Amino acid sequence: MTRLKSIFNPEKISAIIILIIFAELFSLFGYFIPTLAPVFFGALVILTLALSVKDLSLGIFILLAELFIGSKGYLFFLDFNGKTVSIRVAIFGVVMGVWVMKKIIGLAKEKKLTINYQTFKENIDLIVFFALISMGLLNGLYNRNGAGNIFYDFNGWIYFLIALPLFDTLKKADIKSIQNIFIESAIFISAKTLIFLYVFSHFSAWDIYPYYRWIRDTGVGEITLMPNGFYRIFFQSQIFALAGIFILLAFMLPKLNSAADKTKTFFHGLRQFVSENYLLLSVACLLLSSVLISFSRSYFAGLAGGMVLIILLAVFSFGWKIFLKIFPVIAAIGVGSLLIIFVVTKFPFPKAIADFNALSLADRATELSGEAGASSRWALLPPLWEKIKSAPIFGRGFGATVTYKSSDPRVLETSPDGTFTTYAFEWGWLDIWLKIGLFGLLAYLILILRVTLQILRSLKSQSAEYEKHKFINPGIAIGLLSICGVSVFSPYMNHPLGIGYLILALTFMSLSQEDNLVVDIEKS
Repeated sequence: MTRLKSIFNPEKISAIIILIIFAELFSLFGYFIPTLAPVFFGALVILTLALSVKDLSLGIFILLAELFIGSKGYLFFLDFNGKTVSIRVAIFGVVMGVWVMKKIIGLAKEKKLTINYQTFKENIDLIVFFALISMGLLNGLYNRNGAGNIFYDFNGWIYFLIALPLFDTLKKADIKSIQNIFIESAIFISAKTLIFLYVFSHFSAWDIYPYYRWIRDTGVGEITLMPNGFYRIFFQSQIFALAGIFILLAFMLPKLNSAADKTKTFFHGLRQFVSENYLLLSVACLLLSSVLISFSRSYFAGLAGGMVLIILLAVFSFGWKIFLKIFPVIAAIGVGSLLIIFVVTKFPFPKAIADFNALSLADRATELSGEAGASSRWALLPPLWEKIKSAPIFGRGFGATVTYKSSDPRVLETSPDGTFTTYAFEWGWLDIWLKIGLFGLLAYLILILRVTLQILRSLKSQSAEYEKHKFINPGIAIGLLSICGVSVFSPYMNHPLGIGYLILALTFMSLSQEDNLVVDIEKS
């Protein structure tokens, strides 16, 4: 338990996990008993409002928890004559509204507007980027891309506004709470993935169909039957489990280096490291298992890129010898995650009806065509690129559409020849280029590069206190870069999930630079 306390607080963990479980159960009950859905929705909104009025940071914690576990944000939703309002939009509106009202009240009482100016000054590139996003909105209106398309294409980018209350409200002490919420949400998503893997591997389609519909209709994820009866359990929120892997690995780097250096033999050092950090390694195995169960090629790309960056970070910080130490640790985490998947799939009670072959993961990762999703993605690329070339500098604005031939069965149901027109594209960075142009794309990349360089500079700090915990920040940055890698093939950095992680990373970096220290996670 000592090692567990080094990364998160068990007392706070229990409360967070219980609240998350209750939220999931209420979502399930609201789905099966529709009359309860608006009650649960309203109760959560009122709770967020009350806590935000009392202390806006509490409302921000709820906002972040929903972001981490809610995937598309429809874990709770209201239906108004076919138009749905998600709990993410409602919580966002409450937090932003309370922040604005507190500023107005402060202005009325003190005759001045109090804003954390220094934090905004440090992130001037973010402000410039948001201005370019606004130009993309105007460009979409100018090009008459359609009011509906523009609204649904642009609304995800509005999530950048959470930077206002986060930058202005959160303090260094709040990092402890955010840390707990993030880690526990990632653990919960991974555990939920394994639970559904067990359910779908051991029960008939008739038994599990209602739960499948709950997952699909709330937008939490997708469950797809794979060869040999194995089910692919894909949740959009697994992206945070992916980032969490690199945060844990980065945190353990100095421990791995020191454990091996203090012993006479290489294998004795590794054994000592494992004995002292087995709980953290177990959590890493759990997080990785959920990423593998997703069978997402995009996640696999982000995972591979992040692992390369972790190794480079280790070598950059401790020299080439650590490569021999970190490689077996990463391999052990990989084997451990596969073992978890195998045990859950083959658990004998009741009798398993699915099989799992680890080689299928490699097949899925290297499969570039031939499957409907992959072939549709590649079929989209040429017409999407042609559309970008028609306005490469300023873009075509939000709501711009592309027509292509899709192999998706859902498209073929309504369009027998596969012709499909859409404003939403799997190629995340090309989508951004098309909508806000080359200037907007470069501004976004510069913003992300600035975070990375800022962290690399922080590694040169000689502060003894900072030295103990400074690898948390690089772990967060590698998590961000891995999400950027995922976004090559899937739209995450133009979605609240990726945007929220970026804003949180920027907030964390700004807060942790006070006195050139990060929060002491040994006491978190």
